[in-house]
Order: sequence, then structure tokens, then C-alpha cells
Amino acid sequence: MHPNALTQISLVRKLKFNQLMVFERVLETRSVVRAANEMRLTQPAVTRVIQELESCFEGELFERSNRVVKPAELGVMLGRRVKSLMAELRYMTDELNAFSLRSNKAESAACQAFRGCLREAAMLASAAHGGG
Repeated sequence: MHPNALTQISLVRKLKFNQLMVFERVLETRSVVRAANEMRLTQPAVTRVIQELESCFEGELFERSNRVVKPAELGVMLGRRVKSLMAELRYMTDELNAFSLRSNKAESAACQAFRGCLREAAMLASAAHGGG
């Protein structure tokens, strides 16, 4: 294995879901400014997230011009995986919510907190895709 190769554990320790959501929005909108506006973030915050991801993956995710960002080769590859991952997160949130409606059992505080995090992530993703 390459000495700087990522492992699942090192990747999980470095990445946060919000970073992937920001990346997905920039990829979809092809604009840092538009992505920031849609996610109710500042442009510098979105730029910082992209820079953090580029540092994590040791490569350029986007080719930047004055008005448009175009995914670089690494961005295209990562984009496929992030889209799939975010779709799974939305499916998991839907299933947890459906399960909750059917279940009358008391939930632990940890389960409620986890569901709240998932709901927030799904709402951000939905809003970013024009659904909220």
C-alpha cells in the first residue's frame, strides 16, 4: 500500500457529511456563489470546504474560471461516489422516519439525536436540490 494511501478509517476521520454536501452542491451548480446561496453559507465558507477537501484528497477537485467551476478528473470521480452516498443518506432517513411512524416503542436519546442529524442533512440536501 502506498504510504499516503487513504484507508476507510482515515477517510472517515478526515471527512464530514457537510463537506460532502457542499461539494455536491458546487458540482451540481458549477458555481461556488450559487452553491453558497442555496445552502445559506458564505462564499468564503464554501471555498474553504472545497480547499479542505482538496487538501484531504491531495488534488484539485475543480478547474476554476471567473464565473464557472468545472470538475477536474478527481472531482468527477469523487462526484459519482458522493452523489451515491448522499442518495443513500436520503433513503436511510426516509426509512428511519417510516419506521418511527410504525413504532410506538420509546426511543433512546441517542437514537433521537441521530435521527435529528439525519433529518437536518436530508433537509439541507433537499433544499440544495430545490425541494425545500
